[in-house]
Amino acid sequence: MSRRKYHHGDLKRALIKAALELLAEGGVQALTLRAAARAAGVSPAAPYRHYEDKAALLAAVATEGFTTLTDRLRQARASVDDPLEQLRRTAVAYVEFAAECTPHFRVMFGHELTERARFGDLVEAADAAHAELTGAIETCQAAGIIRPGDPQYLAMSAHAMVHGVASLGMAGQLGRPVDDLGEVANRLTANLFFGVSALGRPPGT
Repeated sequence: MSRRKYHHGDLKRALIKAALELLAEGGVQALTLRAAARAAGVSPAAPYRHYEDKAALLAAVATEGFTTLTDRLRQARASVDDPLEQLRRTAVAYVEFAAECTPHFRVMFGHELTERARFGDLVEAADAAHAELTGAIETCQAAGIIRPGDPQYLAMSAHAMVHGVASLGMAGQLGRPVDDLGEVANRLTANLFFGVSALGRPPGT
């Protein structure tokens, strides 16, 4: 592969792009700094200018993913005024992000990054994404749509639901096409927060 030339700062982005291509083709096992350098058309030593090891490059991929996810969740909430519809669109945006940005998604929530606290940017980006989901819950609480309580725990319930839809759907375990997962998330949002009992409230209350 011919050596490419990059303007200042472009190499970092080029390596992330190369990493995503390798992840899409062969998963985390296919990604090494040497392979990323080869895919980006640079010398084997070049990645070390920005990433000291494979974990650092994976953290950069995950950070980019969380940043993109946060932007999509914000846009989803800003697109409508109704609190419940905001929550539903947030759920749909999460699942659609997972389907469209699968290499990002798998690194963001995979087990390969065992030292996440080592990467401050990654921690901040993940917290920002979670804050958007928590914010959607708090807006519904203020409107009386969701019961009072710690919004963090309610956000965990929402996250578990949409993450499960995304993960099971991409694995072909829901019997629905990937393009239909957003609608699945939309319908399950109401089930999660209004319960599935015929009385419209969780059993035992």
